[in-house]
This record gives sequence, structure tokens and C-alpha cells, in this order.
Amino acid sequence: MRVQVGILYSRIRRDEKLLLNELRERGHEVIKVDVRKQQFGLSDPPADMTDIDVLVDRCLATSRSLYATQFAEAYDVPVVNAAETAEVCANKVKNSLAGAA
Repeated sequence: MRVQVGILYSRIRRDEKLLLNELRERGHEVIKVDVRKQQFGLSDPPADMTDIDVLVDRCLATSRSLYATQFAEAYDVPVVNAAETAEVCANKVKNSLAGAA
């Protein structure tokens, strides 16, 4: 089954290159979505996100990650590393409590 995988990024590092190559080797179409260039509307997703089956969040900036994944979820795009995850990572108290659990 061929899946269109969106990679939400702010910079392509070695890890992202490995992930992109692996997804392509497995026959998936990869759509790179640079979070720095996106404009999110309240009802319609940006053009880069319209045909994505699943979005993988690989952003470096937690705040951008949080906003972008919240919009993606509002557009009914499934997200790996969801907005809830970014929120926990951005909040030191939530992060500490999650780590202690």
C-alpha cells in the first residue's frame, strides 16, 4: 500500500535524511513540508498538506511544531508526534511528570 507521507520540518538533518530515504525505499511518496513557509488557514490546509495521508512532525522548534500539528489535526490529517506530545515537551512541569510516570 502506497502512502503519502508528509514530513513536517524546519531543517533537514541526518535523521530526517535517513527517514526520507527509508520511506522512499519502502515505496511511499514523501512530501516535505517546511513549517517556516506555511500559512495556516482556519478551514483549508496549505497546498503542501492537501494530499497527505499522514504527517510526521520533525520540527526543531517546539512552538512551531505545536502550532503546525494543531492545525494539521484540525484538518483531519493524522499526525505522528501529535500536538499533545509537543505540548508536553514544551512544558517543563508536564515533561517532568510524564518522565516520572
